[in-house]
Amino acid sequence: MSDPTLIVSIDRTSLSLSPLVLSGTNDATELGVTGYVEPAIDWRIRYAPDSDYAHGSTALSAALQQTVLNFDAVTDQATTETAARALIAELRTALGQFAFAVTVTVGDAAPEVWSCNPGSVGAAARNYVDLRDHNAIYPVSIPCHPVRS
Repeated sequence: MSDPTLIVSIDRTSLSLSPLVLSGTNDATELGVTGYVEPAIDWRIRYAPDSDYAHGSTALSAALQQTVLNFDAVTDQATTETAARALIAELRTALGQFAFAVTVTVGDAAPEVWSCNPGSVGAAARNYVDLRDHNAIYPVSIPCHPVRS
């Protein structure tokens, strides 16, 4: 049985660069990805003003709320701390674009494309093994349009 496929590709056309690819498989891709969480489907519902004479609320409209694509990025191929920090800097630059597309491929399913806005790279908790192996895990959060492109 082969490893399951998980590929996250961040478009960097506005930076005149090729896509930044993160791989969830054991390969030579410089940045890895673990802990993928698909964006939620959250509704934003507008209600009529409540009445003292009617039970409940009356919904007037509904639309999907902006959502978040989450995953953990890992510098699993870095051989030095300098290289690991450079990879995370590259990721932060890619996520700093005002608008960009992120393509996620999971297993044999068709790739899904999300229209995204500037994302965040959180702080990594560092331990001895991570420091020794330059293998920090960084939480990534990217706001995206709720409907896949």
